[in-house]
Parts: sequence; C-alpha cells; structure tokens
Amino acid sequence: MACVLSRRDDGVFEGGIGRTVTLELRSPGAAGLVQIFYAGEEDGVAPFEFVIRKGKNKLLLVAVGAVDRQRMLVLETFGAGECPLKLFTWTRTHFFTTLDIEGV
Repeated sequence: MACVLSRRDDGVFEGGIGRTVTLELRSPGAAGLVQIFYAGEEDGVAPFEFVIRKGKNKLLLVAVGAVDRQRMLVLETFGAGECPLKLFTWTRTHFFTTLDIEGV
C-alpha cells in the first residue's frame, strides 16, 4: 500500500476523493495530536482520520507538547508504512499547523 496524499510543486497535497487518510505525530519529546479539523469536520479521538473531499480544503492539526520549541513531524500512516507530510515547531503560542488538501 502507498501514500494517499502526494505533494505538488506548489505545496498543496492532493489525493483521491473518498480516500481515508490516517495521521500521527512524531517528536523526540512527549507530544501528540489533540484534534484535527478538515472540511468543517472535527476528529478529537485517535486514530486521527479524515476522508478526502472534492476541491481544496484546509486541514488544521492541533497538537500538544511537553516543552517549548519542540519539533513535531506530521505523518500519514498506513499498515506498516508512513509518509512524512510536514515538520513544524510547537511553541506555547503556535501549537497547530495547517495543510492544504485538494481532492481530485
């Protein structure tokens, strides 16, 4: 099985409409996803998943970390595989990241 999302040159991720994407967060410190919002829907319970909708939609990922300025890696996961999507730095004032997802 391969990644559902692929990154275009303009930075937008795209994937097939109706496909399910499962997300995880990795960090060297204690950190984790708290909730995600995609196309107006919230998921606040692991495993964090969303179904790709037609057109361009924002994916908001809200995280928590144990220390300030902690690096976090967002991954798409499937079976035994994973695809890195975005690396961001968690701070007490910046505890989320967004991705543009386009359903095609």
